[in-house]
Amino acid sequence: MSKEFKKNKIAISVGDMNGIGIELALKTHTTIKELCTPIYCINKKLLKKAALKLKIKVPKDFKIHDTQGDFKIKSGQVSKKSGQFSYDSFMDAITLTKNKQTQALVTLPINKEAWSKAGITYKGHTEVLRDHFKQNAIMMLGCSKMFVALYTEHIALKEVPKKIKSKQLTQFLID
Repeated sequence: MSKEFKKNKIAISVGDMNGIGIELALKTHTTIKELCTPIYCINKKLLKKAALKLKIKVPKDFKIHDTQGDFKIKSGQVSKKSGQFSYDSFMDAITLTKNKQTQALVTLPINKEAWSKAGITYKGHTEVLRDHFKQNAIMMLGCSKMFVALYTEHIALKEVPKKIKSKQLTQFLID
């Protein structure tokens, strides 16, 4: 990994606190910090609660952006407060990146039902990005050998053939 890339600050929205997101962040931090400087959108109080619940020590170099919110973490349960916090964490990550305080953002898993309970009408991260920036956004997955951009998202597999139209697919590839 180049030294140039390691300098990049990456905003990380922590996802649903009742889910796996914060556990992933805590358990992979040592590896992640070798690739970049991660800035986790969470607050000290919730981070401490999660770490205690997971019996994981918070790394000393775990840098946070103070995303407001506090509630009882209930692993595996859907909650309005956790849904709202995951959305707020994501919006803080967008703001950090938009304001050039970070060079990119990474999202950890949300719970769509929790977002809905919180009154958030978006189906996921990609829709928020499209609406926020008023331009097309795509969901991308990747590894060292390949990146995959999803043409469809959040629809049943049987609906996919109906969504694929050559004009829209061509525009998707151009964008």
